[in-house]
Amino acid sequence: MKKAIWILAGLAITLLCSQCKNNQSNSGENNKIILDSLRDECRKAVYTPGLLKIAKEMEREALKQKNDSMIGSAYSFMSGYYQKTGIETFDSVRLYAEKAKEYFIKGGQPNRALRLEASVVGWEIYMGKKEGNLVRIFDLIKKCEDLKDYKAIIDAYNLLGTIYIVLDNPKETLNTSQIALQYIRTMDDQDTKAQTNYYIKVFLRLTQAASSIKNYDLALTYSDSMKYYVNKRLIGDTSPVAKEWSIVYEEQRVSVLLKMNKVKEAFPFIQKLLLYRDNNLIGEKTPRYYQTLGTLSTYYLKIGEYSKALELIDEVIEYNKSSSSYDNLNIAKNKKADILAAKGKYKEAFQMKSDMLTFIEDVNMENASRQLSELYTIYNVDKLEKQSLEDKAKARYSLMVIIFMGIVCFLLIAITLTIRRNLRKLKKKNEKIVAQYQEMDKYRQQIKGLALIKEGESASSAKESTLFEKTEEYLLNTHCYKDPDISRESLAIQIGTNRQYLTQAIQDSVNMTFSEYINNYRLEYARLMLSENINIPIEKIYTSAGFVNKSTFYRLFKQKYDMTPKEFREISCMTTHTI
Repeated sequence: MKKAIWILAGLAITLLCSQCKNNQSNSGENNKIILDSLRDECRKAVYTPGLLKIAKEMEREALKQKNDSMIGSAYSFMSGYYQKTGIETFDSVRLYAEKAKEYFIKGGQPNRALRLEASVVGWEIYMGKKEGNLVRIFDLIKKCEDLKDYKAIIDAYNLLGTIYIVLDNPKETLNTSQIALQYIRTMDDQDTKAQTNYYIKVFLRLTQAASSIKNYDLALTYSDSMKYYVNKRLIGDTSPVAKEWSIVYEEQRVSVLLKMNKVKEAFPFIQKLLLYRDNNLIGEKTPRYYQTLGTLSTYYLKIGEYSKALELIDEVIEYNKSSSSYDNLNIAKNKKADILAAKGKYKEAFQMKSDMLTFIEDVNMENASRQLSELYTIYNVDKLEKQSLEDKAKARYSLMVIIFMGIVCFLLIAITLTIRRNLRKLKKKNEKIVAQYQEMDKYRQQIKGLALIKEGESASSAKESTLFEKTEEYLLNTHCYKDPDISRESLAIQIGTNRQYLTQAIQDSVNMTFSEYINNYRLEYARLMLSENINIPIEKIYTSAGFVNKSTFYRLFKQKYDMTPKEFREISCMTTHTI
């Protein structure tokens, strides 16, 4: 009876344990389902104001489950939310991106951390923060190559292409996009969705670059390839992201066709862009919406409907002002100036170009100045043509003055930039010289200290000095290196050795030949004389240092100190007055 009871108890415990395991398994599966569901909701809400709320809910659930990967995804969505708001929120974007990267790495997904970094860099470029991002992209590419993460490498090259577009270097965009294309073709064929997305992005960059170098036929070919992959993406995918890629294609197609003056061929695509605009008039507007307005403004400029073109471009300008996207703001203002000029309002166009110059501090300054000068000339010519024949001579004179002033302004800008660049270089040299002086002072103090110690040492310890140390001591005490006729034989005799041992000791200690070693002492002596005795002629200094040939002295001095003796003396004088 007792045995039967024990058997029944064992069976009951076994069933209970089994049930507990099933419950734990079901609980784990339910938790995963909850997080997967929240992640899918975030993806659907990517372009909506509700994204932040869902992402925070996902963060709380992932923290509760201690799921590092999902915590990183939640922070990544938060960073993306602040990117999409169009507001200047660099700190928020960076904060959540860094948190996401921390959890991705903690969860064993360093590749996702790199991709997120690439995404943030791309956003900063779009917002006009180009400084340092080129270096960051090359650093990202190296890290991605070390991890052999082809997706991250492709993202990095796509961003590099974007930077080159912003820097108006379409040839480099073509090169980097071709490299990205090669990596895309090596991807696993099973990951077709990701591969399709990468094809769309790279053909977008290729279309933009080909259009920039005015190879419009090539741009249309790349555009056709982009259309193929956009249509492939739209199969079974009605998400906002997929639909926006379709709009991006329409915009690029219109842009190229308008540059080719093929307005009729562009019209069907224009209708689709107008429909997209009308459907998004109410509610949250994405950066893509304003990009579309810019394209439509170009179209209305082409067909001569200047009022519509101005209305649209003004809306784009206001958006770029509020989002602090200065590169896009300058592009929009430039387009508005073109519209005003086409409308005959040359004075307003000239004023807008003039205002733009205060924002432009890069290579585009020269082009903008040239366009400004052209608009100003057109304005004056248009005005003066309406005057009488007696005023024509005055008009020609005014035009010459304007051209002359333009040349003077250009020269002043060039001179100012050159002076600023030279001053920066000179400052760096001064800092380097000051640092060298400080190091040399420390070295001389150390030598003096050693000399005092040597004086107090016994004769027996002096005998233990190495041959090189004896040589150093002899040269420092006698300054015999200033003798232009000094030789290995004479120096060896003075310190009680032979030329072979002396040469070997120098080679082993400082890796120099005898001549290099002696010349090094002479150069140091000359350097000190140049800085401490500013009234002694350079010719007298180099001869007193032991040099016979002037050209040899100048060559060796330039080689050692990266400047001529004259430059060294001038900088030394300036540094003395500064310190």
